[in-house]
Amino acid sequence: MEKKKTNKFFKNTFILVIAGILVKIIGAVYRIPITNIIMDTGIGYYQAAYPVYQILLTISTAGLPIAVAKLVSENYALGRVKAAHKVFRESTKLMFILGIASALFVYVFSHQIVGFLQNENSWYSLVALIPALIFAPLMSSFRGFYQGKDNMVPTAISQVIEQLFKLIFGLMLTKYALRMYGVAVAAGAAQSGGSIGAFFGFLFLIIVFLFNYKSYKEEERLDESGFIYDDKEVIRDILAIAVPITIGASINPLMDFIDTKLVFMRLTDIGYTMEQANDMFGWLKGMATTLINMPQAISIALSMSIVPLVSAYMVKNDHEKMHQTIYSGLKFTCLFAFPCALGFIALSKPIISLIYYNNSPEAINGTAELLSILSISLICLCMIQILTAILQAVGSPEKPVKNLVIGSLVKIVLTYILTGISYFNVKGAAISTDVAFLVAMVLNYIDLEKIVDKKYNLLSYAIKVLAISIIMAVSVKIVYELLSMRFSLLISTSLSISFGIIVYAGLALLLKLVKIEDFITK
Repeated sequence: MEKKKTNKFFKNTFILVIAGILVKIIGAVYRIPITNIIMDTGIGYYQAAYPVYQILLTISTAGLPIAVAKLVSENYALGRVKAAHKVFRESTKLMFILGIASALFVYVFSHQIVGFLQNENSWYSLVALIPALIFAPLMSSFRGFYQGKDNMVPTAISQVIEQLFKLIFGLMLTKYALRMYGVAVAAGAAQSGGSIGAFFGFLFLIIVFLFNYKSYKEEERLDESGFIYDDKEVIRDILAIAVPITIGASINPLMDFIDTKLVFMRLTDIGYTMEQANDMFGWLKGMATTLINMPQAISIALSMSIVPLVSAYMVKNDHEKMHQTIYSGLKFTCLFAFPCALGFIALSKPIISLIYYNNSPEAINGTAELLSILSISLICLCMIQILTAILQAVGSPEKPVKNLVIGSLVKIVLTYILTGISYFNVKGAAISTDVAFLVAMVLNYIDLEKIVDKKYNLLSYAIKVLAISIIMAVSVKIVYELLSMRFSLLISTSLSISFGIIVYAGLALLLKLVKIEDFITK
């Protein structure tokens, strides 16, 4: 019998998942004490500046690393090593230029930006992120190169290093700034950890590259393809892939930016003060959304792993392996997204109480309610990430852009209407997020099946996963209620989550929703 080997897709995903989990844990270790140090008011300042940073960072990083990964992977698959390396060199130059431009923009217009947001105290948080706008784009170029080479280890380690230095320096600076200068400056100090982390993550990638420099030169020497990649052609190919991806990726942070303005405006329209609106915005974006983002470590890992593989199978016309990889990616996204979402719904109050223990009862109750609502968007967002990556890999990066634009327009309208109704208030923004991502997810899936001319029958699989997730959630809720009568919040919540994992895993194996064949290939 032919020797079996581990499926590349799941090997790479596993590496990135482990790194992603560590990153999220470190991020939680950072974000939770930060939130408890500067409280919901400080986290409101902290979060208000973030959409601006995300927009500019997305412009500098979103499309280019994916373009690099795709082009490097395709050229390596065709034996064109020199061309692959040229893609990396030209993209790095481009990243540097865009990073400098973004940093200068924020430096020059920082006061105007926070004035537009009607949150002057967020200025310190905004300018603290300027160095990250330079280092993060350069870092993403290197990550795209290694992703294209099907080597996820440097990316994984750099992500962990980035978060560790963010944790260490961010916490120290935040405590010092709060003691010496007050909550607004402390929020800026908390953001400065991101800039410091980006520098050390980039430094690690530089060291790895220099360590392997001789082997890369040897690869070029052995290149016998004879393919010559003209400078203008390289830039053209990079931009052809990167521009639509960047436009699409810019939509989310742009919507967050608009959301910031809309939420503050509509909450004050119905009688809330600016201070109350800032606190509620902190519940939504700084606390509830932070938890929603944590499970995305897995979907991001899946998305990063799937692009070079699907791209390589496409260029080799290996449609069987391409479809197998796509379907595996979709199934496993369902497999972890559904239980995470239902778990958050079942234990929203105890999780929030446990994590944000230093906040007021009003903040805890409000955040728990928002977490329950946003849990629906978690499923949709994870599916959007994997579907977007697949569509990019098969050469249709414009489709996710179109679909996300449609979803975003829906979000703007619903946020304006619902947040301006006293009954919904800030919950209206959360509901609009659910609907927007649902619309984009459905449209992405329809486009995928049309483009690859393949019916994946994912709905029947998703229904089975949803069914066992509901059983798990109900079980967890019952167990928690019983345990909470005798044990502490920490013990009750931890044991309930552990019980839920066992129940879900058991049911998934029993119904054969997970098979060993998914992890190995001949």
